Amino acid sequence: MVGKFSKTHYKSIIEPAVFKFLASSEPEVRAGACKCIEGLGKNLTQEEIKGKLLPILKTLAQDESQFVKSTKYLILVALAENILKLCTVASKEIIKENIIPIAM
Repeated sequence: MVGKFSKTHYKSIIEPAVFKFLASSEPEVRAGACKCIEGLGKNLTQEEIKGKLLPILKTLAQDESQFVKSTKYLILVALAENILKLCTVASKEIIKENIIPIAM
């Protein structure tokens, strides 16, 4: 994704937008943003993956709000598809200690 934007623009415009969409109150927006997880992960440091992305993934995986129930499976499917792709850029430690527990 950075190839189409400068690193500065990606970090200042795209990345904050994707994080905002992942935390949206609209379940369809959260589900759509899950499809950006791989690209987001490729442009984050290991510390950013652990400190910024993983807390959001944990929240998405455990989303139980009444509003979300009708689209929860859509979110979980999008999350599952892309969490595997995130494993290609995250360290073994982050995968073992953080990503695998989210999937369980």
